[in-house]
Amino acid sequence: MELSADCEVLFKTMPARWNNMKTKVSLAKQRLGPRIQQEADRVTQDLKRFQHKLDALGQDIETSEVYMYKCTSHEAFRAIEHFNTDVQILQNEAKDLKELQELLETTVVDFSILANCEELLQKLSLVWQHVNSILKEQDTWKKEVWQNMNTEQLYRRTNHHLELLKALPEEVQEWDVYKHTLEAVNIMHLTLPLIEEISHPAMRTRHWNQLVRQTGGLLLVTQQSFKALTLGDLLAMGLESKFSDRYIIDIQSFEVRSARGTLRSFCCLRVPVSPCAERPLCLSACLSIWSLVHRFSCSVSLVRKSIRMGTPSVPFHKLGSMCLVRGSMW
Repeated sequence: MELSADCEVLFKTMPARWNNMKTKVSLAKQRLGPRIQQEADRVTQDLKRFQHKLDALGQDIETSEVYMYKCTSHEAFRAIEHFNTDVQILQNEAKDLKELQELLETTVVDFSILANCEELLQKLSLVWQHVNSILKEQDTWKKEVWQNMNTEQLYRRTNHHLELLKALPEEVQEWDVYKHTLEAVNIMHLTLPLIEEISHPAMRTRHWNQLVRQTGGLLLVTQQSFKALTLGDLLAMGLESKFSDRYIIDIQSFEVRSARGTLRSFCCLRVPVSPCAERPLCLSACLSIWSLVHRFSCSVSLVRKSIRMGTPSVPFHKLGSMCLVRGSMW
C-alpha cells in the first residue's frame, strides 16, 4: 500500500517536527521554571498556613471548657456553634487547596483533621443536649418539697436518664461533663429509696435522732421542719452516702413486726358459724383465710431472715399494707 503524496511528506517531516516541539517545551520550562517553582513555594506556604489553622482549631476544641461539668449549657452551646462556624469556613478553603496539593504531588495538609473536628463537635452537641435536658428536669424536681414527690415517676425518669447516658459513644464517657452528670443521676436514683424509707409511718423520733447523727449533727431541724425541705435540700445533705444499713434495717424490722402483728390478729379471728350470724362463713372461706395467713407468715419469715443476714431485698413497706388489704376483704 502506497501513501499519498501529502502523507508521505508528513511522515518524512515528523521526526524533525517532534524534535522541534521538544526543543520548544524545554525552552519554555527553562523560562517558566523559576516562576513555576515560585508559584509552588507560594502554594506550599498557603498549605502550611492552612495546616496551622487546622492545628489551632483542634487545640482550641481540646482545651475548651466545653468538656467540663462546670461549663453551663448556654456557654457550651455557644462554644460549639462558634467552633462549627470555624469548621465551615475552613471546609470552604479546603476545596481549592486539596486540588493544589494533588497537583504538587506532595502532602502538606492533613485534611482528615477537619472531618475529625466535625465529628467531635457532633458528639459534643449530642452530649450537651442530653445533659441540658437531664439537669433542667432535675432542677425542677429539686424545687419541690420532697414529701410531695412521686417516687415511682422519678424512678422511671432516672432510669430513662441512665439509658440516655449509657447509649452515648464510649469516647464521651471519659469527659468530665459526662461523669458528673452520670453521678448526679445516680445520686438521685440512690436517694429515692431513702425518701420512701424516711416518709414511711414507721419513722419514730429515735429514727430522726439517728438521722441527725448520720449527717454529723449538721441537720439542725425538727421532724416537722425536715418534712418541709425541698428535694434539693435533701440531696445537698448527701444522705445516700451517710445512711447506714443498720438505720434502714431498724425501720424495716419495725415494719416486719407490724406485719407479724397483723397476721396474729388474723389468727385470733373468731369465725361466726351460727345460723343467726350476720355474715356466716362456709368452710371453704375459712380455709382461704388460713391459706392467706400461711403465705404471708412465710413471707414475713423470709423477710426477717434477710434482715438478719444484712441483705434486705424485699419491699418491706408493702408487706404490711398487703396484709391489711387482705384483712379488709373479710
